Amino acid sequence: MFTLPGTDAQIVTDHAVKVSRVPDTQLSVVICTLGEERVAETVESVADSARAADADLETIVVWQSAKPAPRLGGAVVLNVFPSGLAYARNRGLVAAQGELVAFVDDDEVVDPAWARGLLDAFSRPEAPAGVFGPVAPRDERGLPYGRYDGGGSFRTIEPRTPPWRVGSRGNMAFRREALLAVGGFDPLFGAGSVSRSAEETELIHRLLESGRTLAWSPDPVVYHSARTEADRLTSRYPHAYGLGKVIRRHRSPVLAARYGSEIARALTSGARARDGGRLREARATLHGFGSALAFRASVVSPLAVLERAPESVAAVLERAAVEPMEPSFRPDPHFLYRVGGDRILHVYVNPSARFGAGLAVRNRLARPGIPRVIAAGEDVDAYWVLEELLAGRPPRPDRVAEWFPRVAEWVLALGPGTGVAVREGAWWAGESPRALAAASGSLRAAVETALEAVGALRAQPVHGDVQRKNVLLDDTVGVIDWEDPLEDGPPGLDLLFLAAMARGDTPDVELLRELARGRDPDWAPLRALLRTAGVGDDLVRPLLLVVLAVWAANEAARAGLPGLPRADPIYRRLLHELGPELA
Repeated sequence: MFTLPGTDAQIVTDHAVKVSRVPDTQLSVVICTLGEERVAETVESVADSARAADADLETIVVWQSAKPAPRLGGAVVLNVFPSGLAYARNRGLVAAQGELVAFVDDDEVVDPAWARGLLDAFSRPEAPAGVFGPVAPRDERGLPYGRYDGGGSFRTIEPRTPPWRVGSRGNMAFRREALLAVGGFDPLFGAGSVSRSAEETELIHRLLESGRTLAWSPDPVVYHSARTEADRLTSRYPHAYGLGKVIRRHRSPVLAARYGSEIARALTSGARARDGGRLREARATLHGFGSALAFRASVVSPLAVLERAPESVAAVLERAAVEPMEPSFRPDPHFLYRVGGDRILHVYVNPSARFGAGLAVRNRLARPGIPRVIAAGEDVDAYWVLEELLAGRPPRPDRVAEWFPRVAEWVLALGPGTGVAVREGAWWAGESPRALAAASGSLRAAVETALEAVGALRAQPVHGDVQRKNVLLDDTVGVIDWEDPLEDGPPGLDLLFLAAMARGDTPDVELLRELARGRDPDWAPLRALLRTAGVGDDLVRPLLLVVLAVWAANEAARAGLPGLPRADPIYRRLLHELGPELA
């Protein structure tokens, strides 16, 4: 939680919030809603089921609406910026206290035996990582929601089962550890995303591919409102579109063939039976599936969120043309809009606890190459920054010798800072414990010694993420993405990161090896530049060791967040590979 400078308003953030709410929680139930009052009935049914099972259970309502949430009978309410169903599910997952996390929809109620059914299913010898249950119709006047497999018995899912045949998103539960291990839900899928649906299908595919056991149980039943023929027809296109995007994302010709054959059978059976309704559904399914496979989705920031703009920003938007730009979704959405041709609007969802302080640092550093802030404000769970649009293009990696000295000179000109030692500032307070935690065994003592040396240096302002993709070159040098600047970081921090990322999108391992051995790259006098920053030759190795430990810690923290693809830990490997040389 942080307070906007100059106001009493607060923004709630919860990426790392772990507040004990229910002692020894067995099960957390996440219910995502766009502000529907009917969610109260869902919450009540979950509470009734918990009492019937005599289970320690918490209910988390992810509330994605500008209007205030009603009182919801003991449920924890997370006020989350509307950014799609998958993102909302991930926020609930992060906040959950239970070893097991279940997801039900806000237009469902659970059976009194639902909680006991889930707990029993996870307690079986098969030890499934995920359990799916039936979604039954609440009445007999219409069609069931999806396929309803009433009755039957517990069964594990065959690994080669098509993911769309495993279970329903309206009644699913997972071991929290397993769900986080595979990256949680992908925010590019699900309602409100560019893929329109299939967040559970994409997740199921990754769980099965990872070798984890999934199961179906008849005991945890939820009830969903019945649907009409028109409802079912309307759902066919987005459902098939999402499945097509799953298949395209994972480049699976086998799944494409299997789903295509299912569509062909539906078309054939509908034609033979002369069933117009079935044929219309099959055609809509084919249309959605084919469109997903054939065309790349156009990803732009949603215009609808601009209705939530704070007054200071909205006043500017009313007088200018607004053009949505491509956003970033991982791990939190960062929406972008071009405003009037010469400004750019950033909407940062779930901002960091130090975002407001960072904005103040940026304003104090104001100089050519730092985008001027025109207006800024806050919303529930988001920070809005309208700034000038800098001209220029990112420098080319194959011409690093031409542009690096020029950008390095700009970075050096950010200093000097307040004159305090690094150990007296905010960077040290936040990063030094994380750097020590990232080092193990005998390396920990070496990092501690290196931290002592770096802590004695004079602190300087740092951007924190100066890399080639954030640099714009024109007649002048510009640097964008000022999300987390600090006034009192280690000298040379930005220079090191700029050099490490100058020739590609991944760290330049060879450059770091050479620097650890006292040698410069052939395209820049890096050690001389570091001396100018205040880092003598005898301190280059300690600084590099500390920076590698910090990078490894940040990498580990990001690896624990849902919504990010899982990748090999590059910086941890570098820390343990180069650490002994630097110690």
